Amino acid sequence: LKPFWQQRSSRSSAAPLRLGRLTSGGVCHVRPRADPPVMGAYLLPGICKLEFSMGAHGLQWKAGTTEVERVSCQARLLGVKPGWNISTINGAEIRESHQAWNELLKCKKSGQKYQVCFMKDEASIQADKQKAEADKARKQKAMEEQRKREDAERRIREEAEKKRAEEQAAKKQEYWDKQ
Repeated sequence: LKPFWQQRSSRSSAAPLRLGRLTSGGVCHVRPRADPPVMGAYLLPGICKLEFSMGAHGLQWKAGTTEVERVSCQARLLGVKPGWNISTINGAEIRESHQAWNELLKCKKSGQKYQVCFMKDEASIQADKQKAEADKARKQKAMEEQRKREDAERRIREEAEKKRAEEQAAKKQEYWDKQ
């Protein structure tokens, strides 16, 4: 038998519950907890933190180590690559393959989402760096082109205003010359 705060409510989704504050009548309101997004976390270049759901995780690793050998299902969809090492599962540090198996089984059966941190291999780190550099160069080129386009539009607008002002001045002068 679990305490009431660990039991899942039939009304809410699979989100964990958190206790609210007591009201004057002494009733405690329970509302779903909003977990912060995982993908927004800022991590070091060689670390990847992904959120898995219940069900088949799709990770297969070498016996005795935590190095991922093959990926399928959720792992493939989330972008896990062979050669990565499992670092932590739901906050528990993983050093051996049996720990990874036990933690993944426990998380899988809990029915809730869980986070897995991976240490990337050298090839993945280099590929990520190259991709980041290419994206940076592409953005810089796009910004330069936009700046050039804005400068050209500004020059055209200034020339048009100058020409309009000269035409208006010429009309005024022509009007006063007729008088």
